[in-house]
Amino acid sequence: GAGLQQEVAVAVAGRARLQEEAEAKDREKARVLADKDAARGELKRLTGLVMEAQGERASLRERVASGEQEASHLAELLQTAERDKSAMEGERARLTARIDEMFGEMQLLGAQLASSEGDKERLQAELQRLRSKKKVLEGDISQFKETTQAVSGNAQQLRAA
Repeated sequence: GAGLQQEVAVAVAGRARLQEEAEAKDREKARVLADKDAARGELKRLTGLVMEAQGERASLRERVASGEQEASHLAELLQTAERDKSAMEGERARLTARIDEMFGEMQLLGAQLASSEGDKERLQAELQRLRSKKKVLEGDISQFKETTQAVSGNAQQLRAA
């Protein structure tokens, strides 16, 4: 009996050890499955981040392309504005030259007007002098007529005598 009891005890101990090993294997298996699930979750999270980053890259590419288009458009607007500014400066220079030309013409006309005023005054003075001379001549003519009549009267008297 003692040998049998010992065998039973060894068998029970072996069975307990096998059961512990099986439980340890189950725990290890459960841990591996949990790690595998965690790794799957992490992979999904990383895949999501990669897709999000790719979306952001695509969005950034679109924004860069849009920015380049806008910059190109602004450059065209700037060129147009510079052409317009240049044309306006040319027009301003042309108008300034025309204003200067008109100012010169006005000065010339002013000088001619002043000259004609001087001519008018000289002509009026000359006319006044000629009128005075006419009066003197009319007086001389009148005196000459009187002298002629007197001489004529004297001549008639002398003939009569």
